[in-house]
Amino acid sequence: MEINTQSYYCEIDGEEFGPYSPIELYDQRVEEDALVWCEGMEDWKEAGSIHDLAPLFLHPPPLPKSMKATDSRYHSSNLARPLFKSPFLPEGRIRRLEYGFTTIIFWVTTTFSNALLGTSQTIQTNHEPSGTLLIFSVILIIVSFWFMLAQGAKRCHDIGKSGWYQLIPFFPIILLFSEGDRGLNSHGSDPKGRI
Repeated sequence: MEINTQSYYCEIDGEEFGPYSPIELYDQRVEEDALVWCEGMEDWKEAGSIHDLAPLFLHPPPLPKSMKATDSRYHSSNLARPLFKSPFLPEGRIRRLEYGFTTIIFWVTTTFSNALLGTSQTIQTNHEPSGTLLIFSVILIIVSFWFMLAQGAKRCHDIGKSGWYQLIPFFPIILLFSEGDRGLNSHGSDPKGRI
C-alpha cells in the first residue's frame, strides 16, 4: 500500500489553513464537503471527491444501542486530550481548565522558591553556605516563568490571539474566563474537540 505524502490546503469558514498531510486533515476533522487544494490541482475541490482522501471519510456502521448506553469506553469524556501535553512549548492551544491549573502551579512554585530565597538569606547572615539554595531557587523561578509563558501563549492561541497578548496587564484574567474558539483556528485544532 502506497502512503500519500501530498500536502493539502483546506478552507474553513472562508479562511485558508495548511498545508496538512492527509493524517493531519483527519486530525483537524475536516469534513467531506470542505474545500481542499494541493499542488497539481487546477482548482479547489471538495475533500470527499479526491481519491487519495476518500479513506478519511469512511463511516462505520452505528454502534448497537446496548453498547452506547452501558460501555464507558464509548463515552466522549474518555476521548479528551490529556492535560499538560508539551507544557514548555508555546505552540498549539489549551483549554481554560489547563490554564487554571497552570496558574495554580505557577503561584505555588514561585511562593516555594521565594521561601527558599528567604531561607537562603537567613542562612547567609549566619555565615553558612547558601549558594545551593540560591541556585535552586533561581532555576525553579526561571522554569516556572517559562512554563507560565508557554502555557499562556497556548491559551491566547485558543481565543485566536497572539501569545504576546498575555503581557497586557490583567489579560491573564481574561484568559481564565474567555471561551476558546470553536473548531480549527490558525493555531490548531480545538482542544475540546469541537468542530
